[in-house]
Amino acid sequence: MVLRRSVNAGAVLHPGLVQHPVSIRRGERVTILGQSDGIDVRMEGQALMDGAKGEVIRVRNLSSGRDVEGVVVAPGVIQVRL
Repeated sequence: MVLRRSVNAGAVLHPGLVQHPVSIRRGERVTILGQSDGIDVRMEGQALMDGAKGEVIRVRNLSSGRDVEGVVVAPGVIQVRL
C-alpha cells in the first residue's frame, strides 16, 4: 500500500489515505482473463489506462480490437466477466 498524500509523523492512517500501488500502466501489454464455470480464456490486450489492484480499467483486446472493462487482479492481469 502507498499513501495517497503526505501525512505527518504519528498520524493515524485510515483506508482513505492509502491505496494499492499502480500495477498496470497505460499502453502496457496485459493478459485478459475470463473465467466461467471452470473454463479459463486468456487473451492478449493493451491497457488503455493505469490501474491498481481492484480497480476497473479499460483494455483493448488485441485479437478482436474491441475495448473491454476488467478488474486488475495482479500486475499485468485483468479479469473480465464472461
